[in-house]
Amino acid sequence: MTSASAWIQAAWIALAWLALCAGGALAQPAQRLSGSDSTVVKSSDIVPPRVAPPCKPGACPFAGKTVTVLVTGGIPIARPIYELKDEYEAATGARLNIVELTIDEHFATLISDVTNRQGNYDVSVAGAWWLGVMVERDFIVSYDKYYADPRFPRWDIDDVLPGPRSLLRYDGKKYMVANDHDGQVLYYRRDLFADAQHRAAFQKKYGYPLAPPQTWEEFRAIAEYFNGKDLNGDGVPDHGLALALKVGGQAMFHFMSFSAPYMIGPANPNLYWFDPQTMRPLVESPGHVRALEAFVDLMRFGPGLLQAQDVRLLLRQIFEEVFSQHGAQAIDVPGYELHDGCINRINARLLAGLRGVELWGEGECYSAFARQSCLHG
Repeated sequence: MTSASAWIQAAWIALAWLALCAGGALAQPAQRLSGSDSTVVKSSDIVPPRVAPPCKPGACPFAGKTVTVLVTGGIPIARPIYELKDEYEAATGARLNIVELTIDEHFATLISDVTNRQGNYDVSVAGAWWLGVMVERDFIVSYDKYYADPRFPRWDIDDVLPGPRSLLRYDGKKYMVANDHDGQVLYYRRDLFADAQHRAAFQKKYGYPLAPPQTWEEFRAIAEYFNGKDLNGDGVPDHGLALALKVGGQAMFHFMSFSAPYMIGPANPNLYWFDPQTMRPLVESPGHVRALEAFVDLMRFGPGLLQAQDVRLLLRQIFEEVFSQHGAQAIDVPGYELHDGCINRINARLLAGLRGVELWGEGECYSAFARQSCLHG
């Protein structure tokens, strides 16, 4: 790892989740819609400020050096690196080499490079869930001693919200630098939920009002109700939901969001992946199994987009499924700029969960509100 690489990364650039937004530009809030809980936003012409002045000719600290950045390719994640390229090169004298790979190639390439001590890459715009492997195998070092070094642009780690901030550290030491933190939300067609005929028909069929779902059971009922109905007046049956499910793409993240309430709750606030006492994978536990059964059951209510070759295209397809009125609800990350035809149709809210009860089967707990014996038994 070159000395110049510390200027740009001070060990690693963090990506606590994949930046999957299609809007790109910063947005400013506009007026609140009457009778709605939505806020309309439009792209602005604001651009990120330059924070590093150009170095003086003959005094550039890393003249002649090259720093290679490994990044998941495409506009959402790679483009910000290109935006800082000129500023970085002017300030340091070094050349910034950007290598773009697909999502599934990124980690495999990085772990192969550090395992074999090849040193082809100085920086990785990485997933935070890779940090444990990288630290435990001594592939990266903490940047604690560089954090307050006046040679580098200053930033305050406490400006990061507590959840993603915890992903930047390992065993009390700082390893990752905040770059992008996304969270999934539920999008739904406000016009469908407000339609008097749909509201009456849904109430008659399910026995409760049509409203944004607060539980996955309600999410399923809404998907079932709208699936197969013509939702945009073109005479073609449409879908009750849309999810990005390409293997090697976003399917894992959608299942994580869906399955979390089956595993995490008051009795088990932390254990999701493994039982730390035995390292048994908890994906085999009744909670995950029950979640997977429910997740698979939902697929009947969505479009057949599982085989899309480009995960970015797939995610855009998923969102356009709702925006173009072909679907009733979708799960995705925030950041899309609504075009004019969508502004009065789309709402967003927190994802659904489970009712606060224990679900039992054959003496084992299925839900987050599980007893510890279910995890260690």
